[in-house]
Amino acid sequence: MMENHKILPIKDINKEIFSILGMDITVFEFIDYAEKDIFTIKKVINSWENMDDVLILKEIGLPKRKNKYIFILNDDLYFQKKILKINEGFISNYVENYFFENGVCFFNGDVFFILIDDKKVIQFNNDGYVIHYDTPLKLIEKGMDKYLKSID
Repeated sequence: MMENHKILPIKDINKEIFSILGMDITVFEFIDYAEKDIFTIKKVINSWENMDDVLILKEIGLPKRKNKYIFILNDDLYFQKKILKINEGFISNYVENYFFENGVCFFNGDVFFILIDDKKVIQFNNDGYVIHYDTPLKLIEKGMDKYLKSID
């Protein structure tokens, strides 16, 4: 049985992520080019920079699902080429302790929640928008061109 969370190298889970996203994880660098029919802006969290991480997490309003694992990618982890796989019941505790263990806020830029079982991605972006994406992700032509050049 897996503990409540693991930090994994992105390269080790890219195949699993690819099966959900339809592309590898670098697609998040081009998410601003997503086709309009695959996403919905759910809310804007104003003044999020003045809020603590646990309150931001609560405001995002992740769906309540029983004992499921999700992948989470924030800017800090992405820079390290790592991703968090966590049991949803432990997210709040993990986020609460993140600053003390890592020296940066958990919500310090874009954060992606990949809900494998629901085939959804929830993004909290650095402007405070909470955006829900259906998968597989689809990019408009300009975004697809940029994505394909990045993986060459």
